[in-house]
Amino acid sequence: MRGKLQTMLKKWTAILLILNLAGAYLGAQDPYLSGIARLEEGDLQGARVLFTTAIETKGANPELLLKLAEIHYLSGAYQLAIESAKEANRMESGKGNYMLARSFAITGQAAPAVQYLEKHLKSGFKRPRHEILLDSAFASIEETTDWKALWRQTWYSEVENLEFEVAYLRRSGDYVAALEKIEEGLSENQRRDELYAEKGHILFLMGNHQDAIRAYSQAIQISGPAAYYQGRAEAYIQQEKYTEGIKDLERTLRLQPEKLNLYKRLGLLNQSAGNYPEATENILQYLEYFPASAEAHFICGEIYFDDRNYLKALGCFNRCLALDTGEAMYFEARGKTYLNTDTYAYALNDFTMALDLDPFNPRIWYMKGLCRLKLQNKDGARSDLEKAARYGSVKARQLLEEMMD
Repeated sequence: MRGKLQTMLKKWTAILLILNLAGAYLGAQDPYLSGIARLEEGDLQGARVLFTTAIETKGANPELLLKLAEIHYLSGAYQLAIESAKEANRMESGKGNYMLARSFAITGQAAPAVQYLEKHLKSGFKRPRHEILLDSAFASIEETTDWKALWRQTWYSEVENLEFEVAYLRRSGDYVAALEKIEEGLSENQRRDELYAEKGHILFLMGNHQDAIRAYSQAIQISGPAAYYQGRAEAYIQQEKYTEGIKDLERTLRLQPEKLNLYKRLGLLNQSAGNYPEATENILQYLEYFPASAEAHFICGEIYFDDRNYLKALGCFNRCLALDTGEAMYFEARGKTYLNTDTYAYALNDFTMALDLDPFNPRIWYMKGLCRLKLQNKDGARSDLEKAARYGSVKARQLLEEMMD
């Protein structure tokens, strides 16, 4: 019991430490986006507090109310989910009908569930058929008379049914048949942006990135939701056209700012492109919302390291290791930073810790050998370099040959 208590205290101490250190990153956070971040992390209570704060400071809107309804639903507070969804409906007619249908269905109330689902199917918010039929919230009412009667009606047009069939073929891996269906649809109507986007998705999965870009571009010319820009960005990135990919991901974020993970993606892309100021800005924006992400602090440190800002890199790696000491690459990263600042004893300690976690890594053995050389421990260095060479390090083999001359 005492051991468990000590483990918990260490965990909370690390989290409090990182939150304090992360204060250097934090600007004026948007409580809505902060709530989205907490929801992504599964912190329902934290998300509820932040969404409530957003309503108090900025006023209620349908999106916020539906996020609150989602939290209540996930928490099992279905009556509160219903109340929030009804309030969303009062602000924007039809907006909360799907959540209302789910909330009534999960509690076994088939009649009101089907009533609100029918309203949803008649609205401009209508979700794809497969999404509704696969929603586990409706499992308990699928054998009821009300449910069966609802689905005897026709709710989807030929166009929507074609899109459903194409998506089904794609998910089944039958890409050729899916593309044939798309061409049939486009031969009847060239202004079908959803089909062009689906074509882009399929071509991307097939590895035909140039044609995927072309298809997404055709979709964007007709209509430009965030998903189309993000799809085209990924195709650009596969072709190592980082500038174009970055621009499309930035457009995606402007259109859908709650896609917070794109800040991390942009940071990595800008780092690959050598755009270190932009990469730093991106990852710090991500850290505003996820200050307890060890991975993000690691990425931040790597960006500073590549930009030769070793002092700031060390700060990031320290924060990373305050959160997670279970990854060899985190110790390796801090060790190589110490190595580049001639702090050899500290570097040696970190490489030793890294090798405890990853004992067959030639790169770490090589850097540990370099440290021991700098510390005038030639026998220890030779031992480390021999292990590095044994595990495949060409650099270690070359250095050993030089030491023999």
